[in-house]
Amino acid sequence: MSLHFKDMRVAVKIGLALAAAAFVAIGMAIISLRNLDVMEDAAKWTAHTHQVLAQVENLTTSMVNQETGLRGYLISGDASSLAPYKSGQKDFTAALEATRNLTKDNAAQQDRLATLDMLAKDWRVRFAEKEIALMRDPAKQAEARRLEASGVSREGMDAIRDKAGEIIAEEQTLLVERERLAKATADFSRLTATLGLVAMIVAGILGLLALHLGIARPLQAMAAAMTKLA
Repeated sequence: MSLHFKDMRVAVKIGLALAAAAFVAIGMAIISLRNLDVMEDAAKWTAHTHQVLAQVENLTTSMVNQETGLRGYLISGDASSLAPYKSGQKDFTAALEATRNLTKDNAAQQDRLATLDMLAKDWRVRFAEKEIALMRDPAKQAEARRLEASGVSREGMDAIRDKAGEIIAEEQTLLVERERLAKATADFSRLTATLGLVAMIVAGILGLLALHLGIARPLQAMAAAMTKLA
């Protein structure tokens, strides 16, 4: 035999009304926590991407410093002009190691960094160190300057910049994707909060209606019957 709401005990009726509201509240809390986790994760990776971009910027700056120091030496013949070249090498090594650590879970970026390192070493061996060695011999300084003027050294540096640009482009793509995910999650959170609020209002109204039909009305009928009996 089926059990109708009006036949239930008062405590059961109240419990069902409260359970409905609690169910909605718990569901909203679970969804909100999940969305918060997604947004925090996206924020963490966004900050990580900015760190990678900063280190790649350090890589390119260190190569520019090396190129500047080399050209300063070629123009002046003063060995002290090589200070930016030497410090640039140290900065490049530090930035490369930092970028590798930050992107160790990205095989494609690791390959690009390996290529970038190879290009930088090739530029130093084939052009920079060769020109520096020629400059140490006064009779060969003109040859060193002709080698630089030929443009082949610049081509090597352009290849390094292009490879660094590929690394930056990849990170910017990831950054856009993470920003899109964060926005989508925020929009979903707003929608969830709105729907949850509506659901709680509806649950509250239905609960009050059920209590009215299941408790207040029978009590009113009982009071009327007792009054009539009296």
